[in-house]
Amino acid sequence: MEHDNKKLEGMLECLMRDEALESPSTDFTTKVMEQVYILETTSVTTYRPLISKRAWLMILLVFTSVVIYVMFNGSSTESQWLANLEVPNFELNLFESLKFQFSKTLSYAVIFLAIMAGIQMTVLKLYFDRRLSL
Repeated sequence: MEHDNKKLEGMLECLMRDEALESPSTDFTTKVMEQVYILETTSVTTYRPLISKRAWLMILLVFTSVVIYVMFNGSSTESQWLANLEVPNFELNLFESLKFQFSKTLSYAVIFLAIMAGIQMTVLKLYFDRRLSL
């Protein structure tokens, strides 16, 4: 094995002696830097927010509408469309002495959170798929 390595080293030394050392031209650095500057100016990406101002305005409008609706029509503790959902009460028994019972509000909040997480995942996946395909 070492004998083969010595043969290869000898052959490489012979080849290197025969080749002349090449040096770059005098303005090599300036030419390279000009190309770098051209690349920097052409590939500038502009900042575009994920949610536009128009979308934020719509979100604010919907949120304000819901708050106003609840303020003026929220005299009863349970509205009719929520009563039709029939979300069951969840209980969690970790030990015999610890017993947790979740309220309907928490159940609705968890369901809403799951729906919103699903929507966000699909929207973000589409956004990043479009961004990576360009």
